[in-house]
Amino acid sequence: MSLKSSKSGSVVIVGGGFGGLTTALSLSSCKERPSIILIEPRPRFVFSPFLYELLSEELESWEVAPSYRSLLASRGVVLINGSVENVDLEEKFDCIFFDTDHTYEQLSAEIKKYSPKANNWLIFHDTSRFGKVLIP
Repeated sequence: MSLKSSKSGSVVIVGGGFGGLTTALSLSSCKERPSIILIEPRPRFVFSPFLYELLSEELESWEVAPSYRSLLASRGVVLINGSVENVDLEEKFDCIFFDTDHTYEQLSAEIKKYSPKANNWLIFHDTSRFGKVLIP
């Protein structure tokens, strides 16, 4: 799948964890909202701290694991169900925000594929290098 930005001021968010989802929702509330694309392979955002409440039947499954579509409805965020392996960016974007599996292998693949498509910023959420060089 190939994606194009719709206008200047464009942001791609790779991964819809806490950081990625919060970034998408916050940017969608801006007065001068940029074009926002969220790339996420899972259909649901799982809020792990509430799994006990789900098992004890204090909460419903939709409260613990709402769908990304419902969370982003009418927010102007384009949701692409995909991962680094199957989503290509045709154009350059102002910012690419990474919030995926925080492993060396995953980040290396994402950086190699997506960093040439960032005009200004690459942003990483909850990322540590653990002594390995991510960008040679």
